[in-house]
Amino acid sequence: MKKFLRLTSFLLTFAAVVTILSSCEMMSNINLTDAESSNTLLRKKLEKHIDPESVIFNLYLGSASDFSVKMDIVSVVFMAPGSDEIKTYAITVAGNQDPRETKTISSYQKRTRESGILLKDMDFSKIASNVNEAAGILAEEDMPFDGVGGYHIEIDGDLANTIHKFSLQSKEGTELGTKGNKAAIVTNYYELDFVADAEGNVEYVE
Repeated sequence: MKKFLRLTSFLLTFAAVVTILSSCEMMSNINLTDAESSNTLLRKKLEKHIDPESVIFNLYLGSASDFSVKMDIVSVVFMAPGSDEIKTYAITVAGNQDPRETKTISSYQKRTRESGILLKDMDFSKIASNVNEAAGILAEEDMPFDGVGGYHIEIDGDLANTIHKFSLQSKEGTELGTKGNKAAIVTNYYELDFVADAEGNVEYVE
């Protein structure tokens, strides 16, 4: 689905911009266009907080920043080995913070262990190739690829039934404006939805 959006951000001083860029460079976030980062780093971060024998039902990668391919938050719905309780963890990628347990969506509370996949058996290698293929679809339409809005992996029983859903952001342009009494930059952009199956077949969602 193609959604037209507008982002308003306040103008920053040069010093503030440098500070923000320096902070970002220090982070080891998950780059969804890089196979090594989206596979190895993601697995390493998950297995630091979740037993590899845990059953995974759902995983979401998101970013606190717009127009970025580097995700800094991972949300995962899982069942630990030896337990029937389904939990949801929000994991910050950079740093050494403990995961934050959040409320699990009610629909997942009915899931059984057999309807998920062991973390150790999950295949994250398709993430980068899916994003890069979708970026190629944008290029064919003469639309720039400026970031990933979010990446969602939904699991239903086995690897063959794993669905990847994600959105890409494409800027149309910027303009000067105001918000309150402050100068601001308004960014006009599109967010386009894509879906991919376990084999890596990527389709744009109308």
